[in-house]
Amino acid sequence: MAEPSQISKPDRIFPISIFSPKSPNSTTAAVTLSWTLESPSITLFDKGADGVGALFSGLLFVHVAGDFVEVDALVASLSIQLRRRPSQSRWGSCVDCQIQPINIETWNFLSSPTTLSRGTHQFPFSSFVPGHYPATVNIPALSISYNLKATIDVARSANQHTISNNSIELKNSIMVKRVSSQPKPPHHLYVELQPLKARVRVLYDRVIEPEGANQVVLHLVNLLDYDEIPQRIVFWRLTSVSWKFEEIIQHSFPLCKHHTTPFRTANEPTTDIRVLAKGIVRKVWETDGIGGDGTADLKFSYAIDRQRFPGHECRYACDVKPFYGLAAKHSLEIEIFLSQETAPESKPHLVAPTTKGFFHRLRFDINLMRHADGEVNWDEETPPVYQDAASQPPAYTEEEA
Repeated sequence: MAEPSQISKPDRIFPISIFSPKSPNSTTAAVTLSWTLESPSITLFDKGADGVGALFSGLLFVHVAGDFVEVDALVASLSIQLRRRPSQSRWGSCVDCQIQPINIETWNFLSSPTTLSRGTHQFPFSSFVPGHYPATVNIPALSISYNLKATIDVARSANQHTISNNSIELKNSIMVKRVSSQPKPPHHLYVELQPLKARVRVLYDRVIEPEGANQVVLHLVNLLDYDEIPQRIVFWRLTSVSWKFEEIIQHSFPLCKHHTTPFRTANEPTTDIRVLAKGIVRKVWETDGIGGDGTADLKFSYAIDRQRFPGHECRYACDVKPFYGLAAKHSLEIEIFLSQETAPESKPHLVAPTTKGFFHRLRFDINLMRHADGEVNWDEETPPVYQDAASQPPAYTEEEA
């Protein structure tokens, strides 16, 4: 348990300082709260299947303006608030069913009522945020926020009698973001276009950033075939390619005590699908037709379409693994359209289209996450090396002394 100590300046300098609002009450005006945080945000580094957690620490300051103040309790906490947007269900208007609080850490700085003298008193705190925790999210379907809260219960200040229920609070929202530890190479995938003999090779990035364009490469082979009866050449021409980038949110929050029954303890699982971008590509690929080798190559780029959002405010959720009934993921859907063309074997230049066509849908899981921009995780930081330091302290002669 940390003991209070009176200081004039903090021993460490932090970039972020937050103060409690002033109160017109004379007792609360004699006591104010503030804290300094080592970082304005928490960064979680993702390493494939395992996520690396992050350290969070700071200093809580109690400023006493009077001669002294008697404090019953001084508590701080770091918590997560999962908020589900109202739905059309019978529990949609219940605030307790929409909000699910999750406590990460609680700090009780005082083991018993304590008298604090005039000046500034500091109380250090620290916590570890596990790597599987989600990043901050604020989308139409739901929101995930991290909140830091400190409360001091003042019993009496100088020249005043005992006061009951006199609490001062200090709140602050903490931004939590998830980044990829290092860019990953493009992923190669081969897909058979059954029942055709054709095959497509897809080259795409499985981890993409919210900003910027992302390239997809399609290489189709075996588009040229041969029918023995009648003797003709069959070619499947690439007609168009459409794509769609979707965000899939799955959530099921527990019901409050007023709506819980022996047969029902949670909301029905809900899946919200939102299209972040879509497009169609026509006649921009390279193909040789019947006289060639039966291949087609296509490249296109996709990105989140900000014009699809009101006021062009793009609100998206980075991928969230299952966490207290909540999960978020993204997928890229590609639809390939082929049309059949035939020509006699003896006259391959007499190409005639047919009424036959072919359609195939591909779906890939995409991880939406920012890349680490010069950030280094705390467990990968290289400790300082002192190979240039002498093994012994410097020696001084009597004359120099």
